[in-house]
Amino acid sequence: MSRILMINVPFAGHTNPTLPLAAALVEAGHQVTYINAEHFREPIESTGIRFVPYADWPADLTREEEGHRCFRAIWDTALGLTESFDLLIYEMFFYPGMNLAERLGLPAVRLFAQPAWCQHPTFGQLVRTHYNCARVERTVMDRSTARHLGVDHSTLMKTIAASHPALNVVFVPEFFQVDRAGLGDEFVFSAPDIGATASAISADPAFDDLDLAALPHPRLYISLGSLLEKVTFHRQFIKALADWPGSVILNIGRADRARLGVVPDHIKPFAFVPQLTALEWADVFLTHAGMNSVNEAMALGVPMVTLPIVNDEVSNAEQVIGLGVGVSGGRRRINGRALRQAVDQVLADQAMAARSAALSREYAAAQHLDQVIARIDAILASAGDKG
Repeated sequence: MSRILMINVPFAGHTNPTLPLAAALVEAGHQVTYINAEHFREPIESTGIRFVPYADWPADLTREEEGHRCFRAIWDTALGLTESFDLLIYEMFFYPGMNLAERLGLPAVRLFAQPAWCQHPTFGQLVRTHYNCARVERTVMDRSTARHLGVDHSTLMKTIAASHPALNVVFVPEFFQVDRAGLGDEFVFSAPDIGATASAISADPAFDDLDLAALPHPRLYISLGSLLEKVTFHRQFIKALADWPGSVILNIGRADRARLGVVPDHIKPFAFVPQLTALEWADVFLTHAGMNSVNEAMALGVPMVTLPIVNDEVSNAEQVIGLGVGVSGGRRRINGRALRQAVDQVLADQAMAARSAALSREYAAAQHLDQVIARIDAILASAGDKG
């Protein structure tokens, strides 16, 4: 039995895709310790994994405060553990992961909860990467944090380029990866089990009282990730779809329901929606194209209208369109009329519906955790031989 330390940032999009791997490692006979924020205790412990909460982590942090504090919390918590480990596994967003592995004297495996960074980006991809990296760095790696960690590379792009773990596990189907040919054999792909990675956030109680089967077709599900709390966006959807001849489930997150104004009966806004249930119900999905949402839509064969905002969402949306399972609803700014036209375009496209169904079957065949476990076992065996 090997002792494996897993570390991650306190965000569902980065943590949830890694939990099936952690559970599979336990099932394979390894002892896994997982460092994360307290609100991930239940989903982590429920898979038989030992959970260690961040040290010095107040319970009432905003998402921005979590970003500012998480790198130092991960680093200090890992170094504060007294037991020894055989392997470090980290998600790429914690980009000083290799620095921490060196500090602990451990081999490392890097996980990607999104497509791996391609080696030969287009000019547009490079510009977006620079912009997004600068935005991330301002949040998670200020000068004080960089000094505290003692890292050689404080920028995301430099650190990713300088990090060469023996194994990189990418939690997307291989067919979704940009420039797959430019990535070596040290990259392996495994589509997440969407049932195991679904968010643990409790649904709006009113959603449980909804008779989904009674809602007429066509059916549209709208969920936009970080935009959930922006009432102005939801108002535009409601206005654009006010006379739409179908049913709409609108995930509004923590937005104030009272500020939405008059909502037609066929549009159902809820504070939080169990996404897999909504996608199984839907004929089309209007999404920000976050990787978790795209994986779930592909797995269930639901065509998409994409409205990407930041980070990997833009390239994800491009891949969705390129694979023939979605169309663009625009970028960043919402145009209600254009979005409605995009939704109607998807609903009228029978070839897209067929392609979405076919891709769902391809997705099911793209889950390869057994191969990932075998590669990790080989790394552990090699490290044991050297030791």
